[in-house]
Amino acid sequence: MSGMGQDDARRHLHSGKGIRRVRSRLQAGLVAMILATGLAGCMQGEEVFLRQNQASTALAYTIMDLETTQPESVDELYDAEQELARACAPLQKAGVLGMRQEEISLGLRLEIFDALDDCAAVSHEVESLVWQLDPEIARTYLDVSVLAEVSAE
Repeated sequence: MSGMGQDDARRHLHSGKGIRRVRSRLQAGLVAMILATGLAGCMQGEEVFLRQNQASTALAYTIMDLETTQPESVDELYDAEQELARACAPLQKAGVLGMRQEEISLGLRLEIFDALDDCAAVSHEVESLVWQLDPEIARTYLDVSVLAEVSAE
């Protein structure tokens, strides 16, 4: 995105292309790290990472959608976004390092393992919030199994 002005960069990001590109790189990095280290029984870590990625994407689109139609809901969404970022920070950090093909320290691996349950729980809260506020976005960005879960609540 070099050479883009701030408005051009914002339009690119809001178009979804920038978000998808960054998320796919992060996802590939963390998946590679999980497969290389055997972290958290392999697939549990990958599943949590993928689920929080979907929840984060759905939340970002919900925020953009509701800023104009339901501005009173936006503060709650921003709070949820911050909580998701906090709960899943070790997974995101590992994704970035994996994308850069940098080594994941033992300390970070332990942080990831400790964060998995909290990250999964906060991801579920975000998914439920997105479903309540904007079911169309939930249907577009959340996995079918997640939709079955949150719509049954």
